[in-house]
Amino acid sequence: MLIPYSILSNILTYLFVSPNEMKRKFLSLINDEIKNKKAGKPAYIKIKINHVTDPVIVNKLYEASQKGVLIDMLVRGNCSFITGVRGVSDN
Repeated sequence: MLIPYSILSNILTYLFVSPNEMKRKFLSLINDEIKNKKAGKPAYIKIKINHVTDPVIVNKLYEASQKGVLIDMLVRGNCSFITGVRGVSDN
């Protein structure tokens, strides 16, 4: 599978940013997927990450799930996001 340049560019950018900047970009990506879902477009977040413990990010992921965005996470460490809660995190 080929990765579009725009996505590859974003991935490479993430490798060279500060944690706060990374957080802003990740929140922006989640917001983009929420907007896609509202517009009737496919909306999907797939991430492989070490930890998901930041309350702002966790709450934004809950919001995305509640709006119907499908979320697939592989978390290798601590995770504050509780999956499978009906109406909260069942996506």
